[in-house]
Amino acid sequence: MDLLQRNHQLLLKGINCTFLRYLHARIEWEDRLIGIFGSRGVGKTTLLLQHIKLKFEDSREALYVNLDDFWFETHSLTDAVKEFLQAGGHYLFLDEIHFYSSWMEEVSTLLDANPALKIVFATTSLYSQTVVRNGLRHEAAFYTMHPMSFREFLSYESILDKDPIPLEDILEEIVGNILDEYDEDEEEGTITIYGDPKSYAAIQKHLEECGFEDVGGDFTYIPNDMKEVTPEQRETLDKMIERLEEFDDVQTVYTNMQPEGEE
Repeated sequence: MDLLQRNHQLLLKGINCTFLRYLHARIEWEDRLIGIFGSRGVGKTTLLLQHIKLKFEDSREALYVNLDDFWFETHSLTDAVKEFLQAGGHYLFLDEIHFYSSWMEEVSTLLDANPALKIVFATTSLYSQTVVRNGLRHEAAFYTMHPMSFREFLSYESILDKDPIPLEDILEEIVGNILDEYDEDEEEGTITIYGDPKSYAAIQKHLEECGFEDVGGDFTYIPNDMKEVTPEQRETLDKMIERLEEFDDVQTVYTNMQPEGEE
């Protein structure tokens, strides 16, 4: 445990809080269980350490734990938390969750046994949000940390400080009120926008100007009227669509059949 504490203090000494990522202000840090997801190198560790330094300074109330640390070759997370709580700790920050396979079960058990304990964990796409949500016995607030945007880069380099622009405002500026015409995938960090093909160039140009990366576009038909079908009809139609798609001369097959599970 002393080794974990020394590592905690050493990391805090080297952390700079001059620039904070956008997510820091969005997280409800007082929630009892918080999960932060994001690819490796995106800044999750820095985010955790900055919050600890700003909120707790040298207080023993908080502890940063790297679950990949060799200390856990001979000790468990439960061992560490037991000593941490005895020393007056309440806020546990878990990071680098790659090889510690029983962490979800231990986190749930620790929260059950210690009502005053609060836990923030950060992990990569190695664990999907669905897997983690199903593996925990407690409600958790999940956040996804994306790579630094162009707006953040300008702020980091002290070139320009600009407040974030809500996605809805960006889309309205391009093609009007289309609040129901886009899908956001927080786990993948992507947004799919639907609009008139004639607006494609304008949408692409405006998004690039706002710091978004255009990863591709496609022209497709979107049905105005979705039709509900019975399970038997769906099975027949699925087979028909599959056969049509097998023909070399057929590029795309469209249907206005209601997607399964949305009836």
